[in-house]
Amino acid sequence: MDPESPQFQRAFVAVSYLAGSRGDALLAALNRPAEKTRELVASLGAEDRTSRARTLAAELEIVARRLAQLELGS
Repeated sequence: MDPESPQFQRAFVAVSYLAGSRGDALLAALNRPAEKTRELVASLGAEDRTSRARTLAAELEIVARRLAQLELGS
């Protein structure tokens, strides 16, 4: 997968957040973060914990589906 693709970037941010990164650190390793990636980081920085949890869960679900497809050879 292309590290410049928005899909890769969003997965990278979601997994990095899960691993403990926050704020600008989520974007630090990305050369040119896409607008959708920046929006995800903003959502993960929301004050409301429930909102952050929902955002993260939705992104991690996408990551899990993609990994399952790879495992199944799709």
